[in-house]
Amino acid sequence: MKKYCGIGLMSGSSLDGLDVAYCELQVRSEPSFEVLDWQLVVAETIPFSPHWQERLRTLPQKDALFFCQTNTDFGHLMGQITADFIQKNRLSPDFIASHGHTIFHYPDKKFTTQIGCGAAIAAQTACLTICDFRSHDLALGGQGTPLAPTADRYLFGNYDFYLNLGGIANLTCHVTDKNYFIAFDVGAANQVLNSLVQLLGFEYDKNGENASRGQLNTLFFEQINALDYFQQDYPKSLDNNWLRKNITQQYLDFDAPIA
Repeated sequence: MKKYCGIGLMSGSSLDGLDVAYCELQVRSEPSFEVLDWQLVVAETIPFSPHWQERLRTLPQKDALFFCQTNTDFGHLMGQITADFIQKNRLSPDFIASHGHTIFHYPDKKFTTQIGCGAAIAAQTACLTICDFRSHDLALGGQGTPLAPTADRYLFGNYDFYLNLGGIANLTCHVTDKNYFIAFDVGAANQVLNSLVQLLGFEYDKNGENASRGQLNTLFFEQINALDYFQQDYPKSLDNNWLRKNITQQYLDFDAPIA
């Protein structure tokens, strides 16, 4: 059994900020890998400035030189945020695991792109940095996403189904009789909700207060469900840019009250 102390970094499609979490895990590797115990010790979301929100939002439309510069700059930003987090909380992590921020995701073309240079993070923090979580799976013909099922399997056992609600919603199913896991993206979540309430002057729907008063619009429900993606079998995953164009925009264009 071995104890690991690690920091995880995540930037999601909501663009609200960088999630930084320090966790301690007790791990046994023999006879098979198992997380025996774990705890979230301290975590914080560091908000992005309006400049960085806009830079990340518009990056898919920029040229290659600006893209590369942003990858480096964002890595240094993440590194500095993490270094400050370590100092403030007096931590000594064994490693930093950085997912980065997804800009492109095209599993049908066997590539995905997350920015936030790992070398820059390591340079700013003087700490072993692990990054690029998705590329190997895509190279082998997988989807590279969602990643949440790994946490579902090792950290939250004894459930049959898990629903992860981020910018995109994904589902994990534990097939108990065969003891394996199935996971795939099932649709839009906070990306759409944020876009709608921003029309009302809010950054996000705090505590789901606006959504809780909503009513099902059957016509629009059927319109969204008619999209090809929802007719496909798994494995499958959604790209942020495709979702904004094909799902979020339909919500924004549909003639119905938001509040």
